[in-house]
Amino acid sequence: MIKLIYPRQRIFIAFLVYTLLSFAVATLSFWLFRRVESINLLADEVHKLHTRIHNLSKLQSDFLLNEPSNELFYKTGNSPFLKEYVINQAQILNSIGFIKKSPQAKKWNMTKSLDSLQSDLKSSTDMMKELARKIRLRGYKNYGLEGVMREYGRVLESQADINNDLVLQLRRHEKNFINRLDTISLKKWKYHFEDLTKEIIEHKNYKLEEKYKYLSYLDAYKNAFYHFVKIDNDIGYGQKIGFAAKTNQKAQVILKQIDKLDTHSQNKKDSILNQLRFITVILVTTSVIASMLLSLSFPYIMKI
Repeated sequence: MIKLIYPRQRIFIAFLVYTLLSFAVATLSFWLFRRVESINLLADEVHKLHTRIHNLSKLQSDFLLNEPSNELFYKTGNSPFLKEYVINQAQILNSIGFIKKSPQAKKWNMTKSLDSLQSDLKSSTDMMKELARKIRLRGYKNYGLEGVMREYGRVLESQADINNDLVLQLRRHEKNFINRLDTISLKKWKYHFEDLTKEIIEHKNYKLEEKYKYLSYLDAYKNAFYHFVKIDNDIGYGQKIGFAAKTNQKAQVILKQIDKLDTHSQNKKDSILNQLRFITVILVTTSVIASMLLSLSFPYIMKI
């Protein structure tokens, strides 16, 4: 056993112990600071991602609220909402890629959830683009299939020899279907279409070429109307099926995923920060006690 005879030896040993303890406290404090920094960074990135995805969902809602009745969209095919949606989606995917690279995200077992979110976002964007394509194909007023259908309807109305009452009834059922999207209007349209077709075929005063012309107009109108009905059903305005509903359902799934991820990261952050605060208190307390002990031991150290 080493005997510390001289005061200088005792002072040296005491300060060496204190220095080592202080160094350990400083090193551990630095490690804690860096860990807090990485935890906050990850939690903040997930929260920003949460906000961006909610904004993405709002852009989708704004598109469906505004563009189906915006003639400029049908004319140009451009939509500020859709453009912003695509840009935001790309930024969100980049954010997910950044978060996935974080070692902390792997420790928190977030990789699988992030992969699922990434996949759903990609498919959601594809669905959104397809929905926009179908909406533009469906048309509005003089654009798209609605425009084609209206044009053939006007051609029929302009034929003086055709039963105008039946044509007007057809057009009324057409408009009712557009406004109500109900099967009753569709059935009435079919019923009066058959009546008009039969009347043209059986009309004795029409020449053969006139019958052919009128029937060709009627057939073109029918094809445009049925195509319009099909695309409209595919879109599914106000229904629980169709592209609009599926796109909305996918958006809700994504929102639930990011809500869960954000809550998970915030809970992890709070839990770890509480642990780190406890460790910090222990370190500070230990450092203070060590300082006090060193001060109290000076009389002994200086004693010859």
